[in-house]
Amino acid sequence: SVDLVGDISGYFAPGAGSTLTTAGPCRAFDTRSGAGNCSGAATITNTPLGAGSAMQLNVVGVGGVPSDATAVVMNLTAVGATRTTFVTAWPDGAPRPTVSNLNVSNANATPNLAIIPIGTDGSIDLYNAAGSVNLIGDISGYFAPNSGSTLVTTGPCRVFDTRTGAGNCPGAGGVVQAALTAGHTVKIAVSAVAGVPSNATAVVVNLTAVSATQGTFVTAWPDGQTRPTVSSLNVSNRNPTPNLAVVPVGTDGMIDLYNAAGNVNLIGDISGYFAP
Repeated sequence: SVDLVGDISGYFAPGAGSTLTTAGPCRAFDTRSGAGNCSGAATITNTPLGAGSAMQLNVVGVGGVPSDATAVVMNLTAVGATRTTFVTAWPDGAPRPTVSNLNVSNANATPNLAIIPIGTDGSIDLYNAAGSVNLIGDISGYFAPNSGSTLVTTGPCRVFDTRTGAGNCPGAGGVVQAALTAGHTVKIAVSAVAGVPSNATAVVVNLTAVSATQGTFVTAWPDGQTRPTVSSLNVSNRNPTPNLAVVPVGTDGMIDLYNAAGNVNLIGDISGYFAP
């Protein structure tokens, strides 16, 4: 048995709100180093965030995020937590909400994708509840009015599974039926899969790692581009480890997935796409 908690941060509806523009992926900040590699990333203090403390982070002008952006798509990762904690992300200038964007139970790298509203000053805030923890933020897109792509839901269905070499989405192609080895990349066709059109700019995919032989991370990015130095999924043991990802699609309709260390099976379940 399990208790479940759900925190709403927004909704999608036709003819309203903002649309997605993909960006990066790139690293907006890393408290371990005090820097990121997104264009325009600010230097921050290279120290863990303490208990009951919050940090302010400017995101406008970082990785191409414009001044009229309403929200940023950011993969948050906690590393080296000294005790069980949670992290809350919210727009700067607003009261801190009583929700969690990232729940951390140990010192292992723990990720979660967040769509974070941006304050009127172009900043977001991040709060750590207990102990101390290093935080990393990787930007993959932003929402702004009158530009970008709109969400179309599809599935959910399985695009691929390296354990079986197949998926069950309509149009899903096969992949090699083998775990992805260290330092290797697998290409996944998403165009024409589960109704994803050729002009889709990004897909919404739940990535799951299974039976990792050692701690590793997985990077997802558009095929045809240089692999970015970000993580989409952080894995610490053999247990199934999931994370949602909004992955930009390459001009050939494919995405790439890279495994950093050991061997790991990967699963991808699609729930939607963005298109103009």
